[in-house]
Amino acid sequence: MLQNVGLSLAAIIGLMPLALLGILGLAAVVAVHELAEIVIIGNGVRAGRTKQVIPRLSPEPGAGDLHRHLEAGDTKHQALA
Repeated sequence: MLQNVGLSLAAIIGLMPLALLGILGLAAVVAVHELAEIVIIGNGVRAGRTKQVIPRLSPEPGAGDLHRHLEAGDTKHQALA
């Protein structure tokens, strides 16, 4: 969502000086703005279709083994820590 807000603001900030200085006419600015909004809407649809990656809260299987060895005073596994 923030990406779309940033794209919208960038389009407006980029087009405003072009319109105020007369580099682009009003019709051209409106056309470019509308095309940019279509791209932004498409980006939102794309973002809505992608699956979010949910981080794993539990450690990987066997991850606690190293911790148990270190607590037991096993010096052989300390280099892995």
